[in-house]
Amino acid sequence: MSSPPLSIRLFEDSDWHKVWSLLEPIFRAGETYAYSPLITAAEAKVVWVQVPQETYVASLADSIVGTYYLKPNQPELGAHVCNCGYAVSPEARGRGVASAMCVHSQVRAAEIGFKAMQYNLVVITNAGAIRLWERHGFEKLAQLPAAFRSQTQGYVDALVMYKLLDPGLRKALASQKVPSENAVRSSKQAAIDHYKVFFSGHESSLLSWQRGPIQTVLPEFQVLRFSPGERIGLWIYCSVGASHLKSTESGLLEFVIAAPFESPSLVETLAMVAHYHANHSLGFGHTFPIGKPWLEGSACTNWLVSVPYPFGEELELMPLVEGHAHVAWLLPITEAERDFKIQHGLEALEQQFEDAELEFWDVDRPSVI
Repeated sequence: MSSPPLSIRLFEDSDWHKVWSLLEPIFRAGETYAYSPLITAAEAKVVWVQVPQETYVASLADSIVGTYYLKPNQPELGAHVCNCGYAVSPEARGRGVASAMCVHSQVRAAEIGFKAMQYNLVVITNAGAIRLWERHGFEKLAQLPAAFRSQTQGYVDALVMYKLLDPGLRKALASQKVPSENAVRSSKQAAIDHYKVFFSGHESSLLSWQRGPIQTVLPEFQVLRFSPGERIGLWIYCSVGASHLKSTESGLLEFVIAAPFESPSLVETLAMVAHYHANHSLGFGHTFPIGKPWLEGSACTNWLVSVPYPFGEELELMPLVEGHAHVAWLLPITEAERDFKIQHGLEALEQQFEDAELEFWDVDRPSVI
């Protein structure tokens, strides 16, 4: 039986009772929003409905299960950047509601003229939200020490996260910085150093792929391969140079693949992924076909661009000479898993993986769908 479709519409005053019943336990908990846990319904309506430029509700089968607001982040000269707040009912979590509202808010913000979106206080303990915003292209611009007073954990850090919404502005800013040959080589070394620090103790080899179109797009592109070691008992293949693609809309990315055995074909695979990224601007949550099994005998013929859950943020955030890149994990998935993700959303697919205790490296693994 298929799930009912999600609909998102403008808030109406008759929605407030349901919206407040959704917001109240979140505000009372004092773990994600800075509002007083003692906030009244009237005060909450001011900050969620009356102050914002627009407020929306998300419904499943005519039942409100989520809500978000959209407003300028600053007055006047900073009013081209918007801010949003989101809330999802407990019974609807893991069903793609937050993801759908995030996409809807970006589309709507661009429609009414906002150039960028900023989240001012993403509490560091809210790991699920951080992963979700990153999948949708938001970057961590700053980590603010002890900026939030959690009701259960005391003072904790918070993140400022940001995304440009205007493709023209994004391209104009990217075109202002043309990296010199020395800068490219310095950034390349920074990527290599980042990987080597993380996989310290693993033997490594720097490999090149001299054939195919990658040489015209990224002539400096290479792959750093790590043998199994203390950090993880798998072969790790890491792209070096994909982050030099300054014009991609999804931000700067490098890619890693974890495999159960050594396979020279994965060097070619990463070169093909980097070239595909140059033309299609991959981002977290995207899927795309490999054209063949990722390793011989596997049923997985598609890649999912994922946050590197097995390794954590220490690997994901890569400092470069100027700014930083994100390291994305290429997770091999089956055709059925890809179709499920397209129909039900990334969160639903990840829940299937978690329920199945997925061993992603297993060449013989069956599809979880």
